[in-house]
Amino acid sequence: MCIRDRTGFDVLHLQTPGDNVQFEDMMKDLDHSREAVVVGFDKNLNYNKICLIGSYLQKGLKLFGTNPDRYTMINGFRMPGTGSIIRSVETACGAEAEIIGKPNPFLLEHLIEKNGLKKEECIMIGDNLETDMLLANRVEIDGLCVLTGVSCENMVRNSQTGKARYLSDHL
Repeated sequence: MCIRDRTGFDVLHLQTPGDNVQFEDMMKDLDHSREAVVVGFDKNLNYNKICLIGSYLQKGLKLFGTNPDRYTMINGFRMPGTGSIIRSVETACGAEAEIIGKPNPFLLEHLIEKNGLKKEECIMIGDNLETDMLLANRVEIDGLCVLTGVSCENMVRNSQTGKARYLSDHL
């Protein structure tokens, strides 16, 4: 699904500018046909890319973020998640991203409707109460929280935000 289907914006996909690319050269090639920038999980985020995003935002493009996950678990260690990346871009660029993915229900609701599914036949599987299970709650489908490190069983049992119907130690 194209972002334009629901937001009305023609979205820009940024390629990672190399470290040896001069800032002035990046500014010459701004694509003025786009209307929005989407920030998601990006292991290659660097200074040049943040500058490029900032340049587009100063030209009036809208800023979207895919999800506000503060961190992700990699080999048992907490590492910056998409939300951390989005917040760094927001801080550097003086803009606020609209979250279009989890826990915002519109993409999942669209997929359910487009595919003719019944909510009682759907389940959200994830490891994050704040986004995955909150999305399941907002869309009113069952949630399976996988206890792989982001959320632990105690957090699941005491959560006031995202409630999981099912728990699993692994998939």
